[in-house]
Amino acid sequence: KCFPVIKTAVDEFNKYAKLNLSIGIDLVHWSTDSYPESGGPPQSLLNKQIVDSADAAVAIFWTRFGTPTDKYGSGTEEEISELLNSGRQVFLYFLDIPVPPSMTDTVGYHEQRAKVSAYKKMFSGKGIYCDIPDLGALKKQFSRHLALYFTQRLAEDSGVIRKTNHSELFITAVNGSPIAVVQHLSLSDCQEMKEKRLAIVDDIKSVTHIVIVQPPNNENDGTEPDQPTVELPAVSTIKEQLWAVPGLFKRRTASFSEDEKVYVIEFCKNACIAVTNDFWYLGGLEIEATLALSFSMPFGGKTSTSSLVRTDEEKYKYILLKKIICDIVEYVDLAYGNGALSAV
Repeated sequence: KCFPVIKTAVDEFNKYAKLNLSIGIDLVHWSTDSYPESGGPPQSLLNKQIVDSADAAVAIFWTRFGTPTDKYGSGTEEEISELLNSGRQVFLYFLDIPVPPSMTDTVGYHEQRAKVSAYKKMFSGKGIYCDIPDLGALKKQFSRHLALYFTQRLAEDSGVIRKTNHSELFITAVNGSPIAVVQHLSLSDCQEMKEKRLAIVDDIKSVTHIVIVQPPNNENDGTEPDQPTVELPAVSTIKEQLWAVPGLFKRRTASFSEDEKVYVIEFCKNACIAVTNDFWYLGGLEIEATLALSFSMPFGGKTSTSSLVRTDEEKYKYILLKKIICDIVEYVDLAYGNGALSAV
């Protein structure tokens, strides 16, 4: 009963993540992805076929703990231990669903249930498992956990993409010892980077040709003031902002952070393109999310899909500006190294 729930949550996550984050999850299960094999203990063979190559796992306990292996109290316990000991992610859940009376009379039921309880106590206070009251809650919680886990991973990865501020060309001897560092290379001078730069300039010029009429100033005409813009929580780097999962609020005014604007402004200065306040004006464009993402709970949050709400001109301008920001960040990173904003 649990596997279809997990599969549905993964499928829904992939629909969003593959389109917006360029990541996806390949779900495997012993019932569909293992095959008969000889030459070792069953659990060791299963580890080789599935567990050893997995990046993460979902483990769900209810009334059964499992069959003992050569090393552990059950195959599931062995798989969890192998993953945790190698620093991989385990989404661990304990179901608190009522048990039908017919199941409680089966041989070994109480022994298995006691083993599950004892195993759960091993993780008590460590915050690495979640109690689940029903299958609906399992899907809801697992969807939240996926969103939070990959949001954190993307944020961490964005800070280590590139460690140096320049490219270096080394000449080494046959035995591997360095002979000389020839020069620091500026990739901005190559033809491919020049073409990237020209494409960005063309997009910026396209933005300047998009006309969105601003309403008159209503400061003293007695009308209700505009609602304040709801901003996403600040993050430490420009790439974390670009990769942040949208939908933290059900609806928010579309806008750009100061860090995003700085990248574009500095690029435009170097390209001798004037940027006025109208350049960033998006009218009344809003980003509407179908679900909200909350960080108030240790495992809080929901996946979300978002859409732009307003005129076609406003939508097109927002999408084009986002593309420009991403292209400039990529250009700066490739041409000068991460963080070399002043070089553009």
